[in-house]
Order: sequence, then structure tokens, then C-alpha cells
Amino acid sequence: MASTTTPPASPSPPPTVELRHSTGGGGAAGAALAGLVSAALALGAGELVAGTGPRLASPVEAVAREVIDRAPRPVERFAVETFGIADKLALVVGTLALSAVLGAVLGLVARRRPWAGALGLAAFAVLGAAASLSAPSAPAVAAVPSLAGGAAGAGALWLLLGRAGRARRVSPSPGPAGVPSPRPSGGAGSRRAFLGLAAGMAAAAALAGAGGRALRSRFSAAESRAGVTLPPAARPLPAVPAAAEVGVRGVAPFVTPNADFYRIDTALVVPQVRAEDWSLRVTGIV
Repeated sequence: MASTTTPPASPSPPPTVELRHSTGGGGAAGAALAGLVSAALALGAGELVAGTGPRLASPVEAVAREVIDRAPRPVERFAVETFGIADKLALVVGTLALSAVLGAVLGLVARRRPWAGALGLAAFAVLGAAASLSAPSAPAVAAVPSLAGGAAGAGALWLLLGRAGRARRVSPSPGPAGVPSPRPSGGAGSRRAFLGLAAGMAAAAALAGAGGRALRSRFSAAESRAGVTLPPAARPLPAVPAAAEVGVRGVAPFVTPNADFYRIDTALVVPQVRAEDWSLRVTGIV
């Protein structure tokens, strides 16, 4: 009787496993970092655009100025008594810190809802534009730095989250008992690529901010004022005696040294008026 043998079944190829996971720290930490860097790039771009014109204000200065104008008197007095001549610096630093926190929060929100991150950055841009336009005699172009910064921040957030959440293909490798185990194949969406992109954007934000400040120095009136030479006095007065006093108790020196002068006001940015653009008329019985 003839017997038949069944050929052994050929082994099936190992399955291909497609593993989707967030790379580059694409979890909560990566999303927060993406939001933080995007906020920094938005502020840096706003500074850079503001440096192109004398009547443009950076988003940080515009919002801080609005805070000063709307702050209640007790709050303003507390700030002056607490920080002294550094009150405006403290306000700017506080604004930057708040922007950083809100940027990180937007990154976390955009991790699940990308549209929410873009909407949040758009709201910040509109807020900065409204603050810029609220300045006295502000032109319509004053809103451009804030809007440009918001667009740059939204684009940065989209790129960073896209890189952080990019899928990586994983091929099986022999594991214990012949069970295939996933093995990442690497690629452009790696953690190193994400961190490199974030570092590059952070550097661009710093350069843009510094460049905007440098450009704005062109509109400073210091050089114009330094070139002014006052005419000599027709009848010079004698020098003030060293022992001269004003005759008011508690006020000892007649002449206060320049080093003892300080200024506390509510102007975040000192107005720049060139000597060539300024004039004074003296009329009446003089």
C-alpha cells in the first residue's frame, strides 16, 4: 500500500509590527517644551518686526504698557515701593515668565487638540495687537509685530508637535521563545531630531529678540542730544559756594549730585525725540 507524506509547512514570515508612539520626548514633557519654544519664537519674531519701524512696539512692551495703564493705584504704589526703579523691569520679566508658562500649557493642550494650540496663539496675537493699537495716536501698522509673532509661534508649534508625534516603524527581532519583539528602526522623528529642532528654534528666538533690540537702537535720540551744543551764557553767574544751603530743614545740599538722581514713572519706554524734530517757542512778556 502506497503511503503519502505531507510536506512540512513553510514557516510564515515574521509579522511586521507598526508601533505608533510619540518620539522626541513627545509625551507631556515634549509637548510642554514645544509650547515653550513656540512662545519664545513668537516673542522673538515680534521684537524683530518691531525693530523695523520707529512707531512699532514689541508685543511684550505693548502688553506691559497696557497693564501699567490699567493697574489700580494701590497695585501701582505697591510695585513702586517694592521694586523701586526696577519696577518696569520686574513687570517685563513677569510678562515673559507668564508667557513661558502659558506657552507650555498651550503645548500640552495642543498635544491632543492641535487646533486649540493655534487658537491660543492667535488669541495672544490679537491681545498684543489690541494693546499696541491702544497707544495714543498709534497707526494701524502697530499691530503687525504682534500678528507676525503669533503666526511664527503657530508655525513653530505645528512643526514641533508634528516632529514629536511622528510615527516610527518598528521591525521584529527575535525575542525569548521565538516571540518577535519590536525593535525601533530610528529615523528623522527620533528624540535627537526633535531636540535639535527645538534647540534651533530657541536659538532663532534669541537671535530675533536681540536683533530687534539692536534695530530699535537706530531710533534712539541719545546721539542727537549729544550733538547739541548750548550757547555760552551772556552773563555767567558765580559758582555756588560750597557751604550754600536752601534753608529747609532736612535738605542739606544746595546742589544734588547727578548720581543721586533717580526716576520713577509709569512710562515703560522712554519717548525718543530727536533734537532736529523738537522746537520750543517762548512768547509773551519775557
